[in-house]
Amino acid sequence: MGPTTGSRVMAHRGDSARFAENTRAAYVGAVQAGADGIECDVRFTRDRQLVCLHDPTVDRTSNGHGPVEHHTLAELRSLDWSSWHPGDIATLPSSAVGPQILTLPEMIEVVLAELGSGDRPFDLAIETKHPSPFGHLVEDDVVRILDAFRATGQLNRLAIRIITFSRAAAAHLHEIGAPYHVELLVDEIDEDALSGRLPAGVRTLAPAIGALRAHPDVVQTLGRRGYDVHPWTVDDIDDARFAQDLGVSIITTNRPGPIRAALG
Repeated sequence: MGPTTGSRVMAHRGDSARFAENTRAAYVGAVQAGADGIECDVRFTRDRQLVCLHDPTVDRTSNGHGPVEHHTLAELRSLDWSSWHPGDIATLPSSAVGPQILTLPEMIEVVLAELGSGDRPFDLAIETKHPSPFGHLVEDDVVRILDAFRATGQLNRLAIRIITFSRAAAAHLHEIGAPYHVELLVDEIDEDALSGRLPAGVRTLAPAIGALRAHPDVVQTLGRRGYDVHPWTVDDIDDARFAQDLGVSIITTNRPGPIRAALG
C-alpha cells in the first residue's frame, strides 16, 4: 500500500544526531534542518519545574550526577549539557545560544520563535516519562501548560500529541478528558493492536521500527479503525522508505535532515 502523501518527519529529542539531545541547540537545529516536528521528553525537577530531559538521571548527558528530581532547575542549568556531543552550536542561529536545558514552556516558546510568522505547520510530541515519583502529576502539568498556551492562541499552528510508554498514564489522560491526541509507545506490538484494538483514548500506536518490520500489516489493520501508526526511531533511510511505503503519517528520527531529504 503506497502512501497518499509523504510521511512527516519528527526530530527525536530535537536534531539529536547533530546536537546534544533535548537541548535548545537540538530544537533550533531541528527547525533549521526542515523537520516537520519535534519530540521531547519531560520530567519534574526538585522545585517542580517540568524540564525537557529523557533520562531519570543527569549522568549520561551532563557532567553532573544523580536523579533529575533531586536537582532544582537552577542546579540543572549550572551543569554542562553539551560538551559530550560534537555538535557545534556556532553553526546555528544566535537563537541556539542560551540555557541549553529548557522547561516545557520555554521549549515551546523557542520552537514558535524559530518558526517565525509564516504558516509552516509543525508537530510537537511531548513524552511523559514513567515511572515517576510524581505519578500522574506529570500529565496534569503537561495539560495545564498546553491549556495556557492554547488559551492565547499560540498553539494554533502546532499539532500537539502527548506520548507515553505508560498505559496508566494514557488511561489517566483519558479519564481527565485531556483535549490532546494521545499516543502509546511500544517496543513490541501486542495481539490487541494486531487485531485493531488500542486502549481507550489512545489514537496512535508508536512501535519501534523493528516491531513494525515484523508486523507491517498493523498499519492497515489499525488504519481501518481510524488509528495511526508512528514508528520510532527511524535513522536508516531504507527503514524510513519502508515505513513511508506502508502509509504511516509520521516517522520519528534522530536524523531529521537526511531522512527528510530522502523521503522528499
